[in-house]
Amino acid sequence: MTETTPDWFRIVRHYPNQIGPTVPFLLGAIRDPVGEVPTSRASAQVELRDLLGRMYDEIVPDYGVNIQWCETTDAFVVAPIWPGRSLTWQQHTLNAHNVDTLAAELWKLYGDPITDGEYSKNGNWHRFTSTEVTKIRAALARVL
Repeated sequence: MTETTPDWFRIVRHYPNQIGPTVPFLLGAIRDPVGEVPTSRASAQVELRDLLGRMYDEIVPDYGVNIQWCETTDAFVVAPIWPGRSLTWQQHTLNAHNVDTLAAELWKLYGDPITDGEYSKNGNWHRFTSTEVTKIRAALARVL
């Protein structure tokens, strides 16, 4: 991996947690500034679709990511997989057969918290804490 490692992958790989960030967490983490509330519900939905498209299209050497259910957070998370090549997900669980239907299914689940800028989940969805923002910035600063 080089300095062109995508921002979304740096969060997936280096944010310190057990499996990987939730889908809303990842979306909020790569906003500029980190955690900023979307300008509209429609723009947030487009951002989610665009993120999933980038995750599907961008190649990170030797790595892929998998969207999977996490019992601990009671949400879908984005987990790094090695070896891997692209974005994967459990098509039957999410009832999604391509990136567009995946985006639609995830939007049904997380559209409200994303629209409200509540990207983090600890029981309930909430805005990033200052500690989370510090950890996100550290992960984004990593090259690999």
